[in-house]
Amino acid sequence: MLTELRVKNYALIRNLVFTPGKGLNVITGETGAGKSILLGALGLILGNRADQAVLLNQEEKCVVEGLFEPLPDALLAWLETQDIDAAPQLILRREIVPGGRSRSFINDTPASLQQLKEAGNFLVEIQTQHSGLLLADSERQREILDHWAGNKNLLQACALEWQALQQTREELNALQHEQSKLLQERDFNQFQLAEIEALKPQAGELDALQAEISRLTHAGDIGKAAHESAQILDEDPEAIVPLIGRVRALLKPFSDLHPAFAPAMERLNQAALDLRELAREMHAVAEASEQDPERLEKLNERLYKLQHLLKKHQLDDTESLLLLQDKLQAAALRESGLDEQIEQLRQEAEKGEERLKKAAQALHQRRAEAIPGLEQEVQQLLTAMEMPDAALEIRLETLPEPGIAGGDRVIIYFRSAKALPMQPLHKVASGGEISRLTFSLQCAIGNKAGSPLMIFDEADTGVSGQVALSLGNMMKQLAAHHQVITITHLPQVASAGNTHFHVTKKTDGELPGSAITLLDKDARIYELARMLSGHTPGAAALENAAELLRQA
Repeated sequence: MLTELRVKNYALIRNLVFTPGKGLNVITGETGAGKSILLGALGLILGNRADQAVLLNQEEKCVVEGLFEPLPDALLAWLETQDIDAAPQLILRREIVPGGRSRSFINDTPASLQQLKEAGNFLVEIQTQHSGLLLADSERQREILDHWAGNKNLLQACALEWQALQQTREELNALQHEQSKLLQERDFNQFQLAEIEALKPQAGELDALQAEISRLTHAGDIGKAAHESAQILDEDPEAIVPLIGRVRALLKPFSDLHPAFAPAMERLNQAALDLRELAREMHAVAEASEQDPERLEKLNERLYKLQHLLKKHQLDDTESLLLLQDKLQAAALRESGLDEQIEQLRQEAEKGEERLKKAAQALHQRRAEAIPGLEQEVQQLLTAMEMPDAALEIRLETLPEPGIAGGDRVIIYFRSAKALPMQPLHKVASGGEISRLTFSLQCAIGNKAGSPLMIFDEADTGVSGQVALSLGNMMKQLAAHHQVITITHLPQVASAGNTHFHVTKKTDGELPGSAITLLDKDARIYELARMLSGHTPGAAALENAAELLRQA
């Protein structure tokens, strides 16, 4: 249950502390005083979105903090899955700073809005005056039936099967799309691959070809230069090596007489050896540098083919061409292996469909079994609310294919009088009738299960008189098992409360503000009298209010 709600700088609220008690808590006040703003603030810590517009003072941050205790076991288990420290109490906190940025906390641990929403689902259920509009939605009708039937585990099982099937189908569709694309490209890819494989390119071949072609093209000049170089080095009378020999002959007689001559002789000897070796290399180059027009033609032809293929594929070198060859080979290999993978996924999808059908069938059976009990319970509640001739019928229609919540479309049919035909709820026009039906369904769910805290925000709109008294009594019965907070304009409902709060709007400063007060017995009689008379109450209204409170 909610033990304390603290609100600061939100809408009309400057600084407010709300401490609802056990049982039925009623909140009253004049229109515009800020009653529903309390629920707006509560919505912030339940994961609703907000922006800077909620700040009363645009220069200060808004802070909303809710304290809940004791905690249901399901919530404690959820906290453990979220790696959030559990405690006897749960504190949900939301801060909105100027600029619209928001921060959220669960037990002082930073949390996302989704986590706030999930935590709130274990704690609070809110019904507003617009819930009747939501009730016309088939999905909401299904949720009501599943809530009554206690189908949480079956719904989770069905959702898991549906999600697994969707994933399998997505993988299957992706593989089939890939296979289709490969089949479309197969002939072209095979042609490209055959063309590359026929040429058998080698890594670095382009540079090697160009270098050899250059050598063959200039073979004559290269041979001539090498031959003449060999002659200059060692063959001509005035060649370099013989000249070195002459220098050595000049220095040798005096090698012992001057310290520089001995090392000079060694260097000359080494130079002569190196130059003779160089001359032999030049001879080899000259002999090897023979023109070979046939070889040159073949090399130019291969270079042309390589360059043509590179240009065709917009590549720069043979390494890239080899990578393309690997890619085309991998695509061919991939295509050959897809049939088996696709067949495996098809079989897996078929099995998943069967599992989903079984899960949906289990849900259908549980729903069908639960419908008579819910219809009977709601019928009794409607009778208590002065609608004895009203009738409710819940029908299950089979969907073309099971979805995340099974294979049923739940449709509630309703009539307010015996003479009227059964109609789907979205065709029932009377706001008062829908309001009573919505409340009856909510009470039926709450009597059987439901959140620890149930909130009704002017859910009694469209009713009055004896119906209002019945509604107040039903809320009180509901509050025997839940903490209930209701915002109401009806004195009959307000008189049923275990605790009564009054919201007022203050205008004593530059900014307006709302305040909430816990009423004692005398103040409560006065507030009920005001609600009965619609203005400053007289003695008769006060007496009527006191009697209403005694009868509650």
